[in-house]
Amino acid sequence: MTVEMGGGKALETFHPATPCGTGVLVVGGSSGAVERDRAELLARFGALAMTIRWFGGVGQQPGPWEVPLETFVSKFVNMRFE
Repeated sequence: MTVEMGGGKALETFHPATPCGTGVLVVGGSSGAVERDRAELLARFGALAMTIRWFGGVGQQPGPWEVPLETFVSKFVNMRFE
């Protein structure tokens, strides 16, 4: 498994050693935190797993409200090409 970090600690991508063809976007609950442990577990089972901070970061909403869908859609597009 390999790990890529982007945007400080606002995004991490876990690449499985043996890919199964599944991609997962892992988002935290109301904390908005990066769910590193959960994404790592999914990658161990073959999924390309990306975890993001979806609010509270630089240039993001301060809380879990009115978060633009593009926050998530752009990550799916990036995963598609990995």
